[in-house]
Amino acid sequence: NLPIVTILGGAERSVLPSDTFNLYTTTTQASCAEKTAITYKWTVSKDGTASDVTSYSANPSKFSLLSHSLVPGSIYTFVFEATAKATENTDAITGRATAKVKVLNGAVVIVVVGGYNRQVATVGQLVIDASPSYDENVRSTLNTGLTFSWSCTFATPARYGESCGLESVLSALSANTLSLDSTLL
Repeated sequence: NLPIVTILGGAERSVLPSDTFNLYTTTTQASCAEKTAITYKWTVSKDGTASDVTSYSANPSKFSLLSHSLVPGSIYTFVFEATAKATENTDAITGRATAKVKVLNGAVVIVVVGGYNRQVATVGQLVIDASPSYDENVRSTLNTGLTFSWSCTFATPARYGESCGLESVLSALSANTLSLDSTLL
């Protein structure tokens, strides 16, 4: 009567914190097994310690999580158990399958309003807005927790890669938007 249990997709896998997460299973029994009710159970541990992560799936043989439910840099072990209830002739028996899931660190995504390359007038204000930038490890796409550092280099062939000489001005700025008098360029 032993349930034969499989977690589809392999025993080890990696995910990003921003990924939705699903584990699918199959459970079968030998054709000669007595027909009996099967109950399902998931157990989750994070880095070797019991975890309270729970699936939102109504299907007990599927484990589903929304994005950002798992902690970046952690390794989770998901154990799926299928237990065939006792019958007149056999005791209850449980089949198990395990999947290890490594949660990778997401990237910090830099987004500059108006693009990364631009020509600017030599008079007026130069505004570079990186406020839409975000950390893939954080549920919110707001830049909460990000710090910004600005630098300036020439892009012309004659001076390509040279500093614009604004280090003292730029090093004092940590906001997500840079506003600079373009006469300084």
